[in-house]
Amino acid sequence: VKRVLGGSAAQHCMIIDSENRLWCWGNNAKGQLGLGHTTNLSEPTLVTGDLEGKEVVGGAAGRGHSVVYLKDGTSYSFGTNKYG
Repeated sequence: VKRVLGGSAAQHCMIIDSENRLWCWGNNAKGQLGLGHTTNLSEPTLVTGDLEGKEVVGGAAGRGHSVVYLKDGTSYSFGTNKYG
């Protein structure tokens, strides 16, 4: 584990591994794990899709959303989009 990402209201966990890949698990009611579904998970799961092959370097978790940023300066968010 290279980095642990979290937030004070988060009910899910995110880590960045030594290859700068994102792994998530926990509450996924709003899709905040970025896995394309809303099933809660009890084990770390690799986030692929749009992040596949990209280097995640940081981010944070909220109650119903997650945000990560990449080495190239772009960012991705998952989950609740209540305020656009």
